[in-house]
Amino acid sequence: MSRIADFVARVDHDPAFVAFEFLYPKPDLRSRLFHLNTFGEVLQALRRAGYRCTWRSPIGGARSGPRILCVDRYGLVLDFWFEAAGSRRYYALKNGAYASATRSIDGVGGAIGADIALVSEARNAVLLLECKWSSDPSYVARDGFHQAASYALDARDGLAERVWSFVVGPAEIIPEPNVTTQLDSRFSIVLGSVSCDHVPALLNAFESLSPLELLS
Repeated sequence: MSRIADFVARVDHDPAFVAFEFLYPKPDLRSRLFHLNTFGEVLQALRRAGYRCTWRSPIGGARSGPRILCVDRYGLVLDFWFEAAGSRRYYALKNGAYASATRSIDGVGGAIGADIALVSEARNAVLLLECKWSSDPSYVARDGFHQAASYALDARDGLAERVWSFVVGPAEIIPEPNVTTQLDSRFSIVLGSVSCDHVPALLNAFESLSPLELLS
């Protein structure tokens, strides 16, 4: 009984033990773990930056909407989303580009959205993160870019004037942050790719809306 009690106690107080002993060995759950890990990295970076972060609803709950409300030292609010597919409905927006472009096709599913989003209504800006866990650079970079660019286009249609959309992948695949400002001046869209190690720098750059800060 003591061994069972010790095991239960460890499971209750050591999330890393649960993750690596029970979830990581299952290949189909690794990408989900990476998604959760990225969400945690963003949350830690926000707290270190001085944001006051308050949970609004649990991850995986039935309620749609941002999971965490983050308030900076000036009182500006960031809505922190885990899976942002429901953001258009939450903010009472009309259908985006994806819904219009696939309207007559049966079986394509509902709304699309990035894995993680930070929405600042006061600053009319949104940061979208698409998490890609793989050892295949093409899957992380090429497929990730396709999704990140699509989410940026959809978000630019009503969700925010300034849209940053980034792929987040393993550090072994993305050793340095990458960013393009080619679409920034015309469409207010910034695209790029980072690893979790670069998340604090990405948040700092997004806070000042200065994408080249990420490369400094």
